[in-house]
Parts: sequence; C-alpha cells; structure tokens
Amino acid sequence: MPTPFEVFKERLVELVGNPLSRHGYVLQGDAIQMSGGLYRFSRPLDGGSAALVDVQLLFYSGGGASRFEVKVWRSDQPSHKTRLGVWLREQSLDTLADEFGWWEFVSGRELEEALRDTVRGMEERMKAEGLP
Repeated sequence: MPTPFEVFKERLVELVGNPLSRHGYVLQGDAIQMSGGLYRFSRPLDGGSAALVDVQLLFYSGGGASRFEVKVWRSDQPSHKTRLGVWLREQSLDTLADEFGWWEFVSGRELEEALRDTVRGMEERMKAEGLP
C-alpha cells in the first residue's frame, strides 16, 4: 500500500511536474527528502546556478487537514525564497492558499484543486519574472 507521501508525489508530478517540465524543470530524485515530504524541482540557469521550486508537504495522519507550501528561489540567492502562496496574496491574485502561504486539503479532490491553483500561481510568478 502506498504511503501518503508517495500518493502526494504521484499527484504532484502529474499536476505540477508536467507544467514545470515545459519550463525545463526536473524533479530531483532525493529519496530521503521525499520521504520527509520535501519535493524539489530544479532548472539549470546560466552561470551554473539553478532555479528551484520546493514543495513541502505536512501530512497529518490523526485527522484534520494536511497542507503543503511552495517556495520559489535561485540557488545563488538562497536567502530570497519566495513563498508562492504569500506572493499570490500580495499580488491580489485569487488563490486557495491561506495568509501564510499554505494550501490545505482533506480529500483527493481538494488536493487536486490546490495543486491546480499552485500551477496557476507558478505560471503567474514566472510571467512576472520574465521566465519563458
């Protein structure tokens, strides 16, 4: 039986990974990070640095909503991580993320809605940054 982290990864790759791959991002295969709920997509940039998208899952097994957050950053500027959900709210863009930038879900349908919202948000962020 798959773990909640494996199920999340499957949905993440399907709904977020495919759009990110069109922009040159690849999911890094760090099994230790993924088993702890951290999923990192990277894209090489000129000069040897990388553009990174981190998705951190907090899974609650005892009931209640699980949640995830998304951070967008560059490897040469690690102190400038942007919490995507917070950025979307600051830009007055419609999002399902709460004021702290976390997307909550209790069902598979809610997870899919939140991941689709994340994709829209990443595309807005990339557009704002002038990324292809």
